[in-house]
Amino acid sequence: MEKILKQLINRIKEIKTSNIDEIRDFYNWTSIKIDIHQRKTPKRIFKKGEIYFIRLGKNIGSEYNKIRPCLVFRNNKFVNSSTIIIIPLSKKTAEKTIVKTDLIINKNNKNNLNVNSIAKVAHLKSVSVKRVSRYIGKLNKNNIKEIENKLLFLFDIK
Repeated sequence: MEKILKQLINRIKEIKTSNIDEIRDFYNWTSIKIDIHQRKTPKRIFKKGEIYFIRLGKNIGSEYNKIRPCLVFRNNKFVNSSTIIIIPLSKKTAEKTIVKTDLIINKNNKNNLNVNSIAKVAHLKSVSVKRVSRYIGKLNKNNIKEIENKLLFLFDIK
């Protein structure tokens, strides 16, 4: 353990940045990730179309970060899995560019989103169910069908 900690400290010293916030973010995310890893796997069944807050952590480049609403999007036949496929949601603002694989989701009483959002379909990924935080709501069937069509487009299946 001590050897690993020394290697980690040396690696942090090699970071080519004078931005202490970046180093602090890395440290904070590492601490959170250790806590997440030690959690018990939840027994909840996650279904396609449900929206949860998910801890995506500190990622690289344009990957989605932090705790954010995400849409579960997997076949409901695979319910006993330690991972789920998710699509991150982003706040819809006038400045954001909408691409062909994005879907605008208007807030309503069923999805319980605080703001109109964008499903970033091209950013779908698999995550551990241990990253799942709080249930938010559920998409309607029309939105689910629209996302299925965007996935067909994304993977050039049509």
